[in-house]
Amino acid sequence: MLVGIAIAVVQAVLIQPLVPRYGEKVIAIVCLLGQALCALGIFFAPTLWLIYPITVVTSGLSGFMFPTLNALNANRVLSLNRVYSWG
Repeated sequence: MLVGIAIAVVQAVLIQPLVPRYGEKVIAIVCLLGQALCALGIFFAPTLWLIYPITVVTSGLSGFMFPTLNALNANRVLSLNRVYSWG
């Protein structure tokens, strides 16, 4: 439940002010690095309960990552070919 809330908050509140300020590429790189650090945090978590807050942070980062990666992909394709690439 917290995972869905984290993704919804990121996509509803945080994407609009942060993406124009920092750009899609910077946010995608930071989110990928953050998810890698969260994976290490899950691996080295000494107790089981620490996995849950790390998972919420990972979900929030993925809420940033997928829209920014989609925007980067869309900007690399010609506008005519976008229709064909998305089905």
